[in-house]
Amino acid sequence: MSEPKEQMQIQKLEITMEGLNNRFDKLDLYLEKKFEEIFKRFDELDDRYASKTVEKIVYGAAGLILFAVFGALVSLVLIK
Repeated sequence: MSEPKEQMQIQKLEITMEGLNNRFDKLDLYLEKKFEEIFKRFDELDDRYASKTVEKIVYGAAGLILFAVFGALVSLVLIK
């Protein structure tokens, strides 16, 4: 009499294990997608940071050139 009861319990456990395996598979796929999104965001941020750095360098160089030109003009005016 105990064998059919044990068989039913074993079947329930197997069904539960299959359900858990399916959930873990879905969770694994979900986490993979989210990590891919996170890494894409980091790549985008790196690109933005690089462009901001280049922008600062270009504006700095333009500022130095303008400063030098105006400084030269002021010195020419003061000399004459």
